[in-house]
Amino acid sequence: MSPSSALTRFLKQGLTRAMCPLCRVAHKLDREYIWYFFDEYSTDDQTLDALRGARGFCLEHAAALRRLEVDGLKSTLGISTTYLDTLEGLAEELARLRPKDYFTSAPCPACAYRGDGLEKCARYLRDEMAETERSRERYAEGPGLCMPHFELVWSVATAEERDFLIEVERRSVEGLVRDLREHICKQGAEFRSEPDGAEAGAWERALALTAGWPPPTAPVGRPEDDAA
Repeated sequence: MSPSSALTRFLKQGLTRAMCPLCRVAHKLDREYIWYFFDEYSTDDQTLDALRGARGFCLEHAAALRRLEVDGLKSTLGISTTYLDTLEGLAEELARLRPKDYFTSAPCPACAYRGDGLEKCARYLRDEMAETERSRERYAEGPGLCMPHFELVWSVATAEERDFLIEVERRSVEGLVRDLREHICKQGAEFRSEPDGAEAGAWERALALTAGWPPPTAPVGRPEDDAA
């Protein structure tokens, strides 16, 4: 099953930018889920049950919900209503809990939604590069994948595809190592100035390559559009 046309569009956007293309998709999935949750929580029992099972959102997605409602819409009613239901469920669980019982949570539903979408897009990215020379070229010209998404694409790639993935990733990491060394060198006493050129942002790219690219700067008070 292919991902939606919106997700493939965001993936292709990622290929044309200096970022991991799957990070671009992940940001879209996160915003999509939080907006869907905010609009539908009061009528969607299945969504509320999933949140109960997870005992609330993870820290990352709880913060996203807060940015949307509290910072963007200047309200706390939705979060309060939703978490009242979640905590009532938790209170019932704790009332039944005994010292010999296991106590584990279901996955954060927003993380699960993102994970499902990323798995589909990882396979799509693999097929897109195998079938479309321009997509392969754009990927090779970019910074490769962040490490979490490199692991994901690696897990669905063939041996031949892995050769290509390794080539791009090695070049990206080796180039970043050189830029970081230059960044550090230029902050030495003999220079007494801020680094410039490619090495100036090397520390940011190091964080992004290992943990994931930061989201676009689109306002949280509205859904993200293709231009964000």
